[in-house]
Amino acid sequence: MTTNLSSAGGGFYAGTFLPGELEDLRNAMESSLTGEIDMLRVLMRRVFNRMIDEADDLKAWMGALTAISAASQRVAGLLRMEQTLGEKRADATGALSQALRDVLDEMEAE
Repeated sequence: MTTNLSSAGGGFYAGTFLPGELEDLRNAMESSLTGEIDMLRVLMRRVFNRMIDEADDLKAWMGALTAISAASQRVAGLLRMEQTLGEKRADATGALSQALRDVLDEMEAE
C-alpha cells in the first residue's frame, strides 16, 4: 500500500508534526486503526478526568462534553472502518487460500 502525504496526515498539516511522526502515521495507516482508536479513548479519559479535577461551572462541562462527544463519534467511525478493512482482508485471504488449494489440486491431478 502506498500512501501519499495528504492521506498520511501530511500536506496542509505536514509542518505541525514532530520529526518522525509522519513516518509513524504512515506505518499506522498501513497496519490498523487500533492505535488511533486507543489514543482517542485515552484523550477522552484525560479530558474527563481533568474536568473532574478542575471545572466547576456548567459552561466548561458543556465544552468538555462537546469535545468528548466528537471524539466518541470519531472512535465509532474508526471502529466501523477497522471492521470493514478486516472483512476485506479476510475476503482476500480466503480468495488466496482457495486459489492455492485449486493449484495444489491441479498439481496432484497431473
